[in-house]
Amino acid sequence: MIHIGTHPIGKGYPCFIIAEISCNHNGSLDLAKKLVNAAAWTGADAVKFQTYRPSCLAVESDHKAHRLTKGPWAGKRLWDLYEEAQTPWEWMPELFALAREKGLVPLTSVSSFEGLGYVETTLDPVAYKIPSAEVTDLELVKAIALTGKPVILSDGMAMAEQLTVALEVLGSQAILLRCVSQYPAAPESYRLSVIRHLAPGKVPVGISDHTRGHHIAVAAVALGAQVIEKHIMLQPEDYETEPLDVGHSMEPRDFWRMVQAVRAVERSLAAAPMLGVEEGVGTGFRRRLVFIADLSKGTKIRAEHTRTARTGEGLEPEADVIGRVVRGDVSYGDPVTEDILK
Repeated sequence: MIHIGTHPIGKGYPCFIIAEISCNHNGSLDLAKKLVNAAAWTGADAVKFQTYRPSCLAVESDHKAHRLTKGPWAGKRLWDLYEEAQTPWEWMPELFALAREKGLVPLTSVSSFEGLGYVETTLDPVAYKIPSAEVTDLELVKAIALTGKPVILSDGMAMAEQLTVALEVLGSQAILLRCVSQYPAAPESYRLSVIRHLAPGKVPVGISDHTRGHHIAVAAVALGAQVIEKHIMLQPEDYETEPLDVGHSMEPRDFWRMVQAVRAVERSLAAAPMLGVEEGVGTGFRRRLVFIADLSKGTKIRAEHTRTARTGEGLEPEADVIGRVVRGDVSYGDPVTEDILK
């Protein structure tokens, strides 16, 4: 069993929902704090930051290999993108403290030994996240494993063989998230059937969802996902310029709706399996027998005296009442009940 803070992660426990802040603070500490508050309001369990500097991820070069050619940031150098998107490290202690004050688990991803050293000595998180691009950096994976803390990793940029090696390094510390590193990602690219195959496995599984809306995340929970990671942003009016991750982020109200949908799915999955309806549930206006003629006391019932109709009272349609006698007068529309029959 893996715990992230006080939250058990695994089959039979509530899905652990992470609100990913990423770069949606637009370089403003005030907006970063508002995002933490918004995440708490939605009912998320955790809030996640990213601890890197541009030098942790890229080199400052004009070579075409370091420039994006597709997606919403096409044309940007990786260095410039990460410089714009980074969360200043000096903010982290205050943001972690605020998250804990709001009842959230503060998490962060790390992408370098430098970042790992800073986070481990300064923030003391209860778990780590390894971004998709760093899953293949086995020396970093090993260093994170040595912290002894749970480690969430995404499969978005790792080949199956590379992912297997990383999971072997992490062992029982690992939590695996299905991820597609496209922004936004097409729903069909997630191939959600993989969740069903992974869910009974050795490590808890979940989804890092970059699609628009919450349908894929909620469907993943129905298939067995135990963790959801989803980007959160503020309302458009809170920004002077549109955040970089706007295409795959959810505003607080929509994030709240996702949380509610996940919890509803969990309640449904927790109920004992059965076909048909429970007694007294959804049976108010089923088809039952009613009289379609005025009958006097002592009349013997014939086929043309009754029919089935949707009603809140009456015998079931299969009841055999032909030839039975009514105890008293009945009127058109009266339910056929046992107490009116001899």
